[in-house]
Amino acid sequence: QIPKEYDESLSIELSNAKSLRIFYTIETENSEMLAVDEEYINPIILDKNGTYIITTYTMDENDVKHDEANVKYTIKLKSNSDNSISEAKSEENTPEISKGWKQVGEDWYYYEDTGATVKGRKWIDENSYFFDDEGKLIRNQFVKEKIEEFEKDDIYLELINIGGDMYTLDDYADSDGVLWDVAGLLSYGDVIDRGDYFEATEVKITGWNYDKEYNKTDMYAPKDIGSIKIRKDAKLVTFVDEDYKGDIYANYYLADTYYNVAGGKLSEVTLPETLDLNNTWGTVVDKGGYIIGAKPVYDADDSGTGMLTYEQ
Repeated sequence: QIPKEYDESLSIELSNAKSLRIFYTIETENSEMLAVDEEYINPIILDKNGTYIITTYTMDENDVKHDEANVKYTIKLKSNSDNSISEAKSEENTPEISKGWKQVGEDWYYYEDTGATVKGRKWIDENSYFFDDEGKLIRNQFVKEKIEEFEKDDIYLELINIGGDMYTLDDYADSDGVLWDVAGLLSYGDVIDRGDYFEATEVKITGWNYDKEYNKTDMYAPKDIGSIKIRKDAKLVTFVDEDYKGDIYANYYLADTYYNVAGGKLSEVTLPETLDLNNTWGTVVDKGGYIIGAKPVYDADDSGTGMLTYEQ
């Protein structure tokens, strides 16, 4: 809309060619209409008399601002004698509450009947999805669950703990955002030495299909997810048990040791797989997404070469 004086409500739509996120601030004497650094999702409605200065800007993936602009609008709605006309036009210009799926740039959101964006896990039709704290659908990535401090007393997590934030890998969201249970990760591709970490290529996830009541139905065919990164100092825990004195202990390898004992892979030496991890205990990653703890299905070899023991 062109900046000028209007005698009817305005519905202002914002867009940009680069599909960056758009934010806006509204300055006005009407406190009900004030807005500060709001992210643009739905059209901005100006439906009360007053002067409005709207400042907009875009923000890239590094949270750097671009393209700041200021526009002034004045709203002077028609007098009471024209109420019927004014109300009709106002109703015509007011958009319906967003419901269901909506795309903003390359991102997808889902709106409840109230117009609020869904956050967290949500069954929609026949599939389960996960939306981040901003309501954005996650795709091509794991749902990561932050490990709380009190949980780190568990021997598995206590052994893995390197300080700082840690996360377990939960379900995997595919390119459509559909969630898949992850019971294990496997690969027959190369495991590449990248210096401080290994990159396992051609990784697949395996797991179960669930119904809406989260009952297991059957296993799905393995799904490709690309590559994953495992730190060389990651703990690969093969066994946790209690000894005759009641002390809990864990057998584990450093990933670097496991790789060398198994002959340049992260699966038992005699198996064709190059990566074979069981997600029963939760595969653990650091803030950067590198695996720092996991449970291999088998020891590196039958003799326990290079295996270490940790007692709680």
